[in-house]
Amino acid sequence: MAGGFPIYGDTEQAYITAPIERGNIENVVKATGTVNPVVMVEVGSELSGQVSEVLINFNDPVKAGQVIARINPERYIAGVTAAKADLKIAMANAQVQKAALDRAKVVRDQNDREFQRNVRLSKTQAVPERDLAQSRALHDTSIAEESMAESNLASSEAVVEQKRASLQQAEVDLQRTEIRSPIDGVVINRTINPGQTVAVSLVSKMLFKIADDMSEMQVYGKIDEADVGQVKVDQRVTFTVDSYPDKIFSGRVLQVRKSPEVSQNVVTYTAVVSAPNPDHLLFPGMTARLQIDVEETKVLKIPNAALFFRPDGYTPDGKKSASFGTGSTIVWIVNNVGKALPVPVKIGKSDDSGAQLLSGKLIEGDRVIVGLAKTAPSGSR
Repeated sequence: MAGGFPIYGDTEQAYITAPIERGNIENVVKATGTVNPVVMVEVGSELSGQVSEVLINFNDPVKAGQVIARINPERYIAGVTAAKADLKIAMANAQVQKAALDRAKVVRDQNDREFQRNVRLSKTQAVPERDLAQSRALHDTSIAEESMAESNLASSEAVVEQKRASLQQAEVDLQRTEIRSPIDGVVINRTINPGQTVAVSLVSKMLFKIADDMSEMQVYGKIDEADVGQVKVDQRVTFTVDSYPDKIFSGRVLQVRKSPEVSQNVVTYTAVVSAPNPDHLLFPGMTARLQIDVEETKVLKIPNAALFFRPDGYTPDGKKSASFGTGSTIVWIVNNVGKALPVPVKIGKSDDSGAQLLSGKLIEGDRVIVGLAKTAPSGSR
C-alpha cells in the first residue's frame, strides 16, 4: 500500500492507483467575507462633559441596564436645581393670576347686579340716564377684565407646564450622566478613559461597542455579480479563517442583500451567512474565505490526480500534449503485466476532488493511475 492505495507493477516501475467511484460533484461559489456578531451596538453619550468613571474594560461581559460609565454630574445637578426653582416661580405666578381672576369675577358680579338694578329703575325714570350709562360701562369693563384675567391665568398655567417639562428634561439629562448597556453582551471596543472630556455636537459620541451573544456569529460575504444569481437562502457554506487554517467552519446562507457595493468598478453583493461559534474561536473582524455549495450532482468521478498523471517521456504522436479535444483527455490504467495503458475519456463538471466521467471505456470500480511509487514490494499486485 502507498498513500492508502494499492501498488501495482513490476520491479522496474510501480504505480499508485485509485478507483473510479460514484460521488457528488459540488459546484461552489467562492468569496471572502468578514466575521461579525449577530448584533453589535455602539454605545455613546448624548451629553458633553468630563468622564468621571469607566466601570468596564475590553472583553468584559455586561448586562442590559448595567452602568458602564459616568459623566461628571455636577452641572446637570445644578440644572435640575435651577429648573425646580423656575417651576416654583411659575406656579406662584399662576396662583397670583388665579387670585386675580377670582377678584375679576367678584367685581363683574357686583357691576352686573348694579347695572341690572339701574335698568329696572330707568324704566320708571327713577334713575338718571347718566347713572345708567355709567353702570353699563362698568359692567362691560368688568367683563373685559374677567376675560383678560382668564387669559393671564391660562398663560401662567402654560408657563408652569413649560417649566415642568424643562425640569423633566434636566432630570433626564442627569440620568444620562450614567451610561448604561442597552443589551446583554461583551465589550468589543472602548474609546474613553476617566478624565477625558466628551464633546457632543449634533450626534452621539461613540464610547463603547458591545456585541451580543458571541456563540452565534455571522459572516458578511462579498459575492461577485457574476455569481450572485446562483446563491440562494439556506445553501450550505463552509469557510476558514487565517487563525485556524486547518479548521473548517460551516453555516447556511441566511440572506442575499440586493444592495450593490461598487469598488473600483467591481460590483459585489452581500450574503449573510450563519456562523455557529460555540467554542468562541471566531472573533469580530476576522477575514473568512467562503465556499458556498450552489449545486450538487451525483456522478461517476475520476480522481483529479489521475487527470494530471503522465508516464515519464510520454509523447503521443510526438506531441507533449495528451489532450484529445475539448472536454476530452486520457487517464492511465495498469494492465495485467504491470504496464501503464492510456484510456481516452471525456470529462464534465469537476470540483476539488474529481471530475465527472461522461464517456470512455471505464466503469465504476476500475482503477486509474494517480502517481508513481518509489519502489514495488515483491509479489505486490
